[in-house]
Amino acid sequence: MRSLQRYSPNFPRKYNKNVLKRITELCQDADHVGISLMSNYFDRSLEITNEIHDNLDIPVIWGGIHPTLIPEDCIKYADMVCVGEGEYAMAELLQKRKDGKDYHDTNNLWFKHNGNIIKNPLRDLVNDLDTLPMQDVCYDEHYTINWEQDDIIKIDPVVMKSLIMDGLVLGEGKHFFQVMATRGCPHKCSYCCNYAIETLYPGQGKIRRRGVDNLIEELVYLKEMMPYLELVLFTDDSFLAANSKWLEHFRDEYKKKIGLPFFCQTNPVTITPKTMDTIIDAGLQIINLGMQTGSDRIKKMYNRNIPNEKVINAAKLLNQYKDKLYPPIWDVILDNPWETIKDKLETVKLMHSIPSPKIFQCFSLTFYPGTLIQKMAKEAGLIDDMVKDVYRKYYFAKDYTYSNFLYKLAEKDIPDWVFSILSFPVLVHVLNAVIPSKLFRRVVKAIQGKK
Repeated sequence: MRSLQRYSPNFPRKYNKNVLKRITELCQDADHVGISLMSNYFDRSLEITNEIHDNLDIPVIWGGIHPTLIPEDCIKYADMVCVGEGEYAMAELLQKRKDGKDYHDTNNLWFKHNGNIIKNPLRDLVNDLDTLPMQDVCYDEHYTINWEQDDIIKIDPVVMKSLIMDGLVLGEGKHFFQVMATRGCPHKCSYCCNYAIETLYPGQGKIRRRGVDNLIEELVYLKEMMPYLELVLFTDDSFLAANSKWLEHFRDEYKKKIGLPFFCQTNPVTITPKTMDTIIDAGLQIINLGMQTGSDRIKKMYNRNIPNEKVINAAKLLNQYKDKLYPPIWDVILDNPWETIKDKLETVKLMHSIPSPKIFQCFSLTFYPGTLIQKMAKEAGLIDDMVKDVYRKYYFAKDYTYSNFLYKLAEKDIPDWVFSILSFPVLVHVLNAVIPSKLFRRVVKAIQGKK
C-alpha cells in the first residue's frame, strides 16, 4: 500500500482566468461568498476574494482553521472573518441579514465596518455534536474544478465518483469518503493547530464525540448517495480515544448497517488488546499513528511525551493483526532546525525497531500560525516571509539529506548490523555535509519506487 505522500496539491498554483470568471458567474446572485481555508490555501483564497471584490458587490467571509488562528491577518483581505466553529455563527448572521437587523454583534465573527474592525467574542464550543447537520453530498448546485479543462463543472454522481477515485492514494486506490466522529484532540502538540484551539477555548474539553447512532445515520446516507464506496475514512485526530462502551456500540452498529472497511488515526497510547479486538472486528483495515520523534528532548519541544516503549508495544500489538490490516502508517516529523544528529538518530533507531510491515509518512516541520512552534521559530529568526516560508510550503517536501534518507531506509527490512553501520553518527555527520542533494533525490525516488 502506498501512503498519502504521493499526493501533491501544488499550493501556489494559480487559477486560470476562465475558472475565476466561472466562479464570479456562479456567485453573482449570492448574498455572501464564504471561503473555508487552511493556511496552505491562502494564495488561492486571496485570488478568489480579489476576483469577487473586483466584479461583484458581495461580502466575502473567510472561515476555517487559518482564519481562526490568525484572524487579524485575514480581515485585511476578507469583509468578515469567522473565528472558531461557524455553524451557529453563520446561521445567526444569515437570519439577521434576512430580517434586516444589525448583525455586527454576532459572536465568533469579525467585521470591517465604517473604517474599523469589529472583533466579537467567541461563543462556547458546541458540546452536543449530534445537534449539527450531517455533510451535504446531494448534487444540487454543487460544483468543482476540473484542472485538466481549467473549468468549473457541476457535480453529479459520475463526477463525484471520479473525484473520489482520483483523490488521495489509500488502500490500493479504494473509493473512500471522509467522516469525523469527534472534534478535538487529547494532545496539545506545539506544532499543531489543536494547541491554538485549546488556548482559545481553555477548560472546554479536549474531545467532543458524536453519538454512535448519529454517526451511523450519516454513514447510511453516504452509502445511499455513493453506492460505490469501498472505504470509510475517519479523519478524527484520535478516533480510538474513546471508552469501551462507545467503541463496542460503534462496532455492533457499524457491522450491521455499514459493513465497509475503514481507516482511522490514533496515537500509540490508545492501542490495547481489548481496543484492537473491538475495532478490528468492526472493520478496521488501515491505521495511522503519530510517532513524530524518538528523541526525548524533541518530545518535550513538541509537548508530546509518549515513551518509546509505548510506541514499540503498540507496534508489536498491531503486528499481531497483520493478516487483517494494511501495513500501519506511522507519522514522523523531519527537518526540525533544532534537532541534532543525536536526536535524528534516536528517531531512526526507533523506526528501525518497529516490526514489519510498516509505512512511515514523513512530514517536513512547518511553522503554522497560532502554534507554539511558530512562536519559537519567529523568536529564532527562522521565518522571513510567512507566505513563502509557511503558507506555500508543502509539508511532504522534505530536505534531501543523508539523515532523511535513513528515515526512509528504516522502512525496509535491513539487517540490524547493516543499519547500525549506515546510521553510525560520524558517517551521518560526514555524509550530511558532503553528498550532493541530486544523488539523494535519485536514491530516495528509487527506494520509493518512483520512475
